[in-house]
Amino acid sequence: MLCPQRLETIGQGSYSNVYKAFDHLTDDIVTLKVMKIFENEDASGVPTYTLREVSLLRELRHPNIVR
Repeated sequence: MLCPQRLETIGQGSYSNVYKAFDHLTDDIVTLKVMKIFENEDASGVPTYTLREVSLLRELRHPNIVR
């Protein structure tokens, strides 16, 4: 499975970076959001900000958001 090829940075935030990317499987231009993981997080697993964002995205129903 090929990963999308990053073309350019669209935006950067405290917890993630957003890229314009090319999906080789579908030949589409897509948006790729990459969450940052900080080493100083506690060892309990997934950071709370990541869980919060995933739970919000799961509630959305839109054709441009991957289920």
